[in-house]
Amino acid sequence: MDILVIGGTKFFGISMIWDLLDKGHYITIATRGNVLDPFGNSITRIKMDRQKPDEVKRLLGKRHYDVVIDKVAYCSNDVKALRDSLKCDRYIQMSSMSVYSNEHMMITEEEFNAEDYDLNWCNREDYDYGKVKRQAECAVCQVYHESAYTLVRYPVVLGKSDYTKRLEFYVEHIINEKPMYIDNLHYRMCFIQEEEAGKFISWLVEHPVHGAVNGCSKGEVSIKDIISYIERKTGKQAILSKDGDYAPYNGCNNDFTMDTGKAEKKGFHFTDINSWIYELIDWNIKQLENKLTFRYAERKDVFLILHFIKELADYEKLSDEVVATEDLLEEWIFDKKKAEVIFAVVEDKTIGFALFFHNFSTFLGRSGIYLEDLFILPESRGRGYGKAVLKKLAQIALERGCGRLEWWCLDWNKPSVDFYLSLGAEPMKDWTVYRVAGNKLNELAT
Repeated sequence: MDILVIGGTKFFGISMIWDLLDKGHYITIATRGNVLDPFGNSITRIKMDRQKPDEVKRLLGKRHYDVVIDKVAYCSNDVKALRDSLKCDRYIQMSSMSVYSNEHMMITEEEFNAEDYDLNWCNREDYDYGKVKRQAECAVCQVYHESAYTLVRYPVVLGKSDYTKRLEFYVEHIINEKPMYIDNLHYRMCFIQEEEAGKFISWLVEHPVHGAVNGCSKGEVSIKDIISYIERKTGKQAILSKDGDYAPYNGCNNDFTMDTGKAEKKGFHFTDINSWIYELIDWNIKQLENKLTFRYAERKDVFLILHFIKELADYEKLSDEVVATEDLLEEWIFDKKKAEVIFAVVEDKTIGFALFFHNFSTFLGRSGIYLEDLFILPESRGRGYGKAVLKKLAQIALERGCGRLEWWCLDWNKPSVDFYLSLGAEPMKDWTVYRVAGNKLNELAT
C-alpha cells in the first residue's frame, strides 16, 4: 500500500514504520524536518508544517494515498488543515484515552462518541489536552467521514525511547533519594508498551477497524507497585513528601483500564503488562545507575587528551610511535580546529574519549565523520560505554547531515572486530589503506 505518515519520527512511530516497511508497504513521512529519522533510503520524505493549509495543499493536494496515519492531530484545526487538501481511502488518527471523561475499570469505546459531541474548530492551546483531542476526533467523524477512518485510543505509552522520561522520574528520584509528591499511590492504571503501540497501528493498516478502538496491555499496576519494585531492586527507600517534586502520573481520580475487546475480536492480542513493565524498570535502573554523559573537550583538557592517546597506544602495543605533545594537540585541535574530542563521563569521572574529524565522500556529495581514536578505561569496559560513544558519534553525524561514520581497526583486535560487526559496521575488505609519512612524505613533496 501507498502510506503517508504525518509525524512518526519519534517514540513508537519508529517501530510502527519499521513494521510497515517489513510488510512491504511504500512509506512517505511528512514532518517539519526537525527530527532525523533512522530509515535511510527506505522511505520518501516531505518537509511540511501540517498546521499551514496552503503548504499542505501545495505539497499533498495532488496526491492520493491508500492510507494516511496521522500521529500528530491534536485539535480540530489540525485535522482541517490536513484533510481539506489530502485525499485518501482510509485515515488512521492517533488519539488518546484522554477523550474519556470518567476513569474506571474497563472503559469501552462507546463511552465517548465523537459523532454526537459538539464540534468546535479550535487550536491546540484553546483547551486542555482531553478536550482538544475530542475535537480532533469530532472533525474526522462529522466533517471528513468520506474516507474510512480509525481513531486509535491509547493510555500512556512506555518504552526505552520515551522522551518524556515519566517512568524514569520514579527510578531517578528513588536512586538519588529525592523527595516526590504522589497523590495517587494506590490507584491502578493501564499502560501500553512502545513496540506494541507501533505494531498495533501497523496491524490496523491491513486489518481495518472502523471508528474508535482502544489499545492497551492486559492488566494494570499501581504507582505503589512500581515504587515497591524499584525499592527492592535498588535497596533504597522512596521519599514521599508534599513538598517533593510533582510526580508525572498524578491527577488520577480512580482505578482505570481500557476494554480492548473490539481489537481482540478483530484478531489482535495485546500482551500482559507484567510481561514487560518490570523489565523496563530494570532497564531504567541500569541506565541511571551507570549514567553516562558526554562533554566536548576544551583547551584545558589537552593533558587528558594526551593521556588517553598514550593509554590507547599502550593497549595497541604502539607506545613507541606516539610523538604527540600537549602543544601540538592544542595547536591542531583548538587553534586550527582540525579535530574534535568528546569525553565519556560517569559520576564526574572521565572514563573514555573519542577523537574524530570530518572527511568527505565525493560519491555521496557530503561530509562524513572519521573516528580516529576511541578508548574506554579497562575498569569501565563491559558496561556498554563503547557502544554508547559510537551511538553518540552516530547522532552527531546525523545532526550534521553527514553520510557516514567510519574508522579503522587493527586486524588482530578480534574483540573490537566482533563488537563492530555486532553494531552493523561493514569491513571494507576490497580497500587497502596507503600512507605516506615522515621522510617519504618529504620526498614525495619535492
